[in-house]
Amino acid sequence: MKTLTEEDDWAKRFDPLDLGCDDEEWRVPGRGRPKASVLDRVRGAYWARTVQMTAAKSFAVLEREMALKPFPTRDGGGYNQPHAWLKYAKGERTPLSPSESDTSPVLRAEVRYPGTRAVYDSIVWDLMYDAQSRPTKRMRLTSRICPFVLNRIKPEHIQEKDQYRVLLTHDGIGNLVLIRHLDALGVLLMQWRNLDWERADVAMIYLARTWLLFSFQWMEPFVTCRGLIKKLIHQNVPEVGLLNGPCGLDPKKNTDERISDAFLSALIGGVAVVLPKIDLPNS
Repeated sequence: MKTLTEEDDWAKRFDPLDLGCDDEEWRVPGRGRPKASVLDRVRGAYWARTVQMTAAKSFAVLEREMALKPFPTRDGGGYNQPHAWLKYAKGERTPLSPSESDTSPVLRAEVRYPGTRAVYDSIVWDLMYDAQSRPTKRMRLTSRICPFVLNRIKPEHIQEKDQYRVLLTHDGIGNLVLIRHLDALGVLLMQWRNLDWERADVAMIYLARTWLLFSFQWMEPFVTCRGLIKKLIHQNVPEVGLLNGPCGLDPKKNTDERISDAFLSALIGGVAVVLPKIDLPNS
């Protein structure tokens, strides 16, 4: 069973019941060093936390396990190591991508803890693009949906399916909210992203916000990484709306209040909202 170490102290500033956004600035150590994108930092943090949960070991131990060469020992005990894994988990540093290097820690972790790379390769990261990094053509994502999620989608809930997306009925989208898996959020985003925006509506925004509300409370490592994830969503997925403040996620709000928040989020995020037709009296 995983025990809390001093390396988890940074996360204590997030009260498990406080769904507000951490407003602390992100900094990457090193003057003149190029900043990694918010997306890359969140992806690395979520992956590192997943490996830690799977291994039930501290980041310091994981780093020594994955090192290509042994770290030297200190005279007073312990090891001289850069603590890069802790920096991954805090969003201060990003791991080398498996597509860029054969020495990527993502690959080394997959050898020791099979299945952890799937988090790094999740379709979520493809679909959380911002305006600047928006792809110029559709991405082939359907074959990459995790079987755990795909197998829980009922055939009668599939409205359309091709190599790019699985479009669901409203009942099918509603069922996704019950699936506590990262790719379930990816399938939710898939309903209106990947170069097709017209399907986004208030109901979809409401369900996406509901999924996030539940996951930020009960789904690890979403709980631990939520401060970082919120920064990414605020910047890259504006149609989901603000996740903190008066219109933010709050477990104490009732259904009507959450629907109202989704309506405002859709308006602010540029989602077309169909208003009821009002017949005005003749003047």
